[in-house]
Amino acid sequence: SEATMQRDTCVCGFSTVDGMALVNIEGPGMVGIPGVAQRVFGSLLRVDISVALIAQASSEHSITVAIPEEVAEAATEALSAGFVSEIQAGFISPIGPVTG
Repeated sequence: SEATMQRDTCVCGFSTVDGMALVNIEGPGMVGIPGVAQRVFGSLLRVDISVALIAQASSEHSITVAIPEEVAEAATEALSAGFVSEIQAGFISPIGPVTG
């Protein structure tokens, strides 16, 4: 039927997970540089933070991770330390969590 065809071609629902934060690592200094994702996840591994979701732009300009809200500040500190030289040089934007 027409209704079934429309339902099959549209977004028909959303789900959410409470208590999660998004942390975005972005900047032109990530594009085409091997090992950036490894450094992101290595930084989080060193502080024992598990990632629930990963999103990377096709341009390689950013990586976003979803993590438990209660470890958002620790993740931000670990990632900022892991990319300190790139942040200071302006190749990567300052890192901060989005909560709530």
